[in-house]
Formats: sequence, C-alpha cells, structure tokens
Amino acid sequence: MKKSVVALGLCFALGFGAFGLSACTPIINFHTISATSSNQIQGGTVEGYGQYKTNSTVTLKATPKTEGGFLAWIKNEEVVSYEPVFSFTADTDTEGSYIALFATDEFEFARLQNVEYQLNSLTVPNSSVMLLDWDLEYNTMSSLYHDLAHMEDEPLSNNDNNFFDGIDHEDKVLFSSKKYFFQLTLSLQYTNLETDDITTEPISTKFFVDFADIFDSSVEVENGVTTFTCDEYTLHLTPMTTDYGKEYTFVVSVNDFKKSPSWDNTDTNNNNQLLTMTFVYKKPLL
Repeated sequence: MKKSVVALGLCFALGFGAFGLSACTPIINFHTISATSSNQIQGGTVEGYGQYKTNSTVTLKATPKTEGGFLAWIKNEEVVSYEPVFSFTADTDTEGSYIALFATDEFEFARLQNVEYQLNSLTVPNSSVMLLDWDLEYNTMSSLYHDLAHMEDEPLSNNDNNFFDGIDHEDKVLFSSKKYFFQLTLSLQYTNLETDDITTEPISTKFFVDFADIFDSSVEVENGVTTFTCDEYTLHLTPMTTDYGKEYTFVVSVNDFKKSPSWDNTDTNNNNQLLTMTFVYKKPLL
C-alpha cells in the first residue's frame, strides 16, 4: 500500500496531475476472442467469446443440438481442439476467430486424413537421385500459402510404383464453399555416376480444387460414388454409414505434373506423378 502511495505522490510531484496518474497506471491489454458456429440452426451454439485481459483464461463452449454432433474447434483452418469445452490463455497468439464445427446434413467442410505421392519409373541417365524435400502448400487467394504436407530425405529409385504413403501432413480443415489453390514443390539432387558431380533442381507446379463443384449437376454418380473430373484433377466422394451417421471419404487425385528436363521422358509411362489427398467429413475424424 505504501508503495502505491509513494508512486502516486511521485507522479503528482512531477506536475502531471491527472495526466501523470494516467501515465503511471499500469496498462492492461485486452484481446478480442470471437467464436461462431458452423451451423447455428442445425448444428449447435457457442459461448465464451468477448474481450479478455492478457494472460486471463478463455473458455469456449460448444453445445451441439444432437449427441455426438460436435466435431472440432478450428482457427485459421487448423484444428485446435476436439473437446467442446476448450480453454486457453488470452494473448496476442491466441486472439482471433474460432469456429465450432458441427456435424449437419450439409457437406460444409472436410478434414485432411492422408496424403500420398507416386512417381513411377524414375529414369535419369547416368545419375542417382535423392529427393531432398517435398512440400505441398495451399491458399484461398486471400492469404499467403500455408503448409499442408511435407516430406524430406527420401531416396527415389528406378523401381515401378515408387509410392510414398503416410506423408506427414498438417491437421487442416478445408471448406467446400471455397476454391483452394495448391502448390507442390520438389527439390531433387542428381549425382552423376561417372563424375560424381552433384546438382540440384526445384520442380514446382500449381493447381486448384474448387470443392463446391462436387455438387454441380455435371458430376457423375455411380454406385453411390460421386466423381468430378476437370483438366487438372479427379475428385471422388464416397458416402459410408457409421455409428456416428453418414461419413464421406473425399479423394482428390492430381497427375500430369510439370516434368523435370533432366528426366528421360521418351517413354510416356516413365516419371508419371500422382498426388492423392484424402479428406474425411463427419465423425469419426480419424
């Protein structure tokens, strides 16, 4: 108490008066935490949003209208919690907008489940090849590219079906109402078997996926599987019935990527690339 009186007395002694009091009062920062429901009418409601002091505890609560209907909390399209009651500390890193995802009858979003990459029959004359790194990024034309999947230090051989599965990928949620732009970049190292000279080469290609097109009237439906094909990719949407209701497996396959000038492309069956991204909608999000 004495320290407070001395501090205030010093402020007035300096001649600041009321302004001095304001200047000597500790500044308390506030952070805006917003929370919305992916579908308030059919899915559920949220609470806990507002202004919070720095280092105070924020607790967001999602209340689904049906049992098991809550999926996840996301921020910037990243899953931050699978629990309906989500607590964290307010600061500059946690401030922002949070969305509670609820399972409804509408296909509104999908979680990335798996990424696979295939490069058949790699042929580089008089060289051995090492894949230094492999990056898949995305954006929505409203932000910079975000990491989606990554792989590094994988030896590539001349064997057929050079297939990489289980690639490390970010826990992302993508919305079917958006058009996503993807960028795949390979960094390859070539070692000349005769001279031992080493060179590197980046190979980059871009493509887009418009998820909203899967419900376009032009898509094909056969045996319950919806297929959409355009110049850049093929998309398959397969519904399944689980203990949690309907679940969809959402597979995007992209091929005919840009080829390296170092590769032997005389045989059209050589060096074909295939990228497969598998998404899952609704529980269980495994």
